[in-house]
Amino acid sequence: MRKTLLFVSVLVLAAILINSCTFEKYEVPTSASSAATCDSTVHYNPTVKNIIQTNCGAPSCHGAHSTTSQLIIVSVLQGDATNVKARINGVGNIMPQTGPLAASDLSKLNCWLTQGALNN
Repeated sequence: MRKTLLFVSVLVLAAILINSCTFEKYEVPTSASSAATCDSTVHYNPTVKNIIQTNCGAPSCHGAHSTTSQLIIVSVLQGDATNVKARINGVGNIMPQTGPLAASDLSKLNCWLTQGALNN
């Protein structure tokens, strides 16, 4: 009886753990704040770089002040732009964790991502 109860408990725990480990892709909301109108090219340096350094550089987040961190952040942004756009626009695990970006920064970052997240 004890072995059966232990076996069932382990199975239930394993099922819970397996189901809790998922990666979700989010759709980017079409609200006015995320539907940025890109009148001109947004450049990584200095515009996006400054936004990242100001909002994403906490040691507990991305530590964006080092050159290596900057390159890693740009690579992640380029590789997963849809998910990043969703998160900065308030869907899923919201970024930055400290609170929403200023509307002007959000618009610039959305444009930069839409334009291909170039390291220019």
